[in-house]
Amino acid sequence: MKLFYVLLCMLPLWGAGQSAIHSTQQSSKAVFVEEYEKLNTFDQVLAKFSGRTVYIDLWATWCGPCIAEFAYKDALHDVAAKHDIDLLYLSMDQDKDHQKWQEFIQQRDLSGYHMRANKSLYKDIQAKFSQIYQGRKAFGIPYYIIVKDGEVVLKQAPRPSSGEVLYTELINYKN
Repeated sequence: MKLFYVLLCMLPLWGAGQSAIHSTQQSSKAVFVEEYEKLNTFDQVLAKFSGRTVYIDLWATWCGPCIAEFAYKDALHDVAAKHDIDLLYLSMDQDKDHQKWQEFIQQRDLSGYHMRANKSLYKDIQAKFSQIYQGRKAFGIPYYIIVKDGEVVLKQAPRPSSGEVLYTELINYKN
């Protein structure tokens, strides 16, 4: 009987080594991606969401346009929950702003998955998503990405403020 109880208690952890995230979207709270500080490449981030459709929001606490987009989060969260789509808020904040970042998430009630890019991940994201702007390669936030089954399907996804345009794209890629 004790063995049955132990196995029953461990059931939620089963398969944790394959993907740290495989549940449906967390609709009412912030969830920090397991061991996010060890993720050094964008592909490692995507592996955490294998088999899922994910809307990734690259942002920072110091980014005015990023913060302005949070005004549209409630409708986005509703659509994501209804269609089993995960939301990942990937912060570009520096290590020194760790506490500010966590407090910001709580104050703004940003439910969904959260992580903060370390220097290696930031450089990898920059390399993958930089664009030519006025003759120079540049990367800027806010930046939005749609991923399905571990693959980027839309590099420059619409912003949350685009409403139905974004929702249509997300639904087209849902699982």
